[in-house]
Amino acid sequence: MTEDEIVSRLRDKDVQALGALFEKFSREIYRLAYRILKDHFFAEDISQEVFLKAYERIFHLKETTKLKKWLFKIAVNTAWDLFRQQSRFVPVSQWEEFPLDRFYPSPEDGMIQAEEQAALGQALNLLPPLPFQVVCLYYYHGLSIRQIAQLFHLPESTIKSYLFRARKQIQKFFRGDGSTVHLTKISKTSCNF
Repeated sequence: MTEDEIVSRLRDKDVQALGALFEKFSREIYRLAYRILKDHFFAEDISQEVFLKAYERIFHLKETTKLKKWLFKIAVNTAWDLFRQQSRFVPVSQWEEFPLDRFYPSPEDGMIQAEEQAALGQALNLLPPLPFQVVCLYYYHGLSIRQIAQLFHLPESTIKSYLFRARKQIQKFFRGDGSTVHLTKISKTSCNF
């Protein structure tokens, strides 16, 4: 089922379309909520809440091409609301590592890419939650600065500042071992939301 079909059927209050929407986006929404909340239980709860809100508010979606962005916005707002309520903080050392699931053409290339991704993942995990999300949304998910600013209800200059500071912090992390980093190599495993 295409996104247009899902949206159309959701507007007709078709519950099966809600299942299709969940199948299509549940992993990404869960990961996004987990990155904000650092708790599997709350992330799962938020994921379900996001899809219920989407079902109830589907008429607020103006353009079906922006369905994913709209769901991310609901997820970010819902997760941050809970985060503020809980006032919880989990140290980076307790963050769960996600396995690499990329296809590698050769064992040597696979080892090199895995090491690069692990190092980049470590550098990203040192970022505070909001700059981390901004970097992932920009480099991995391909959202524009304007889209990210709208998503977080922040000025574009603030998003640019987050990106600039995050790049500097990541470059500083890699200078310690003489490596270089290319943020365009951010992978799904580095940005598990």
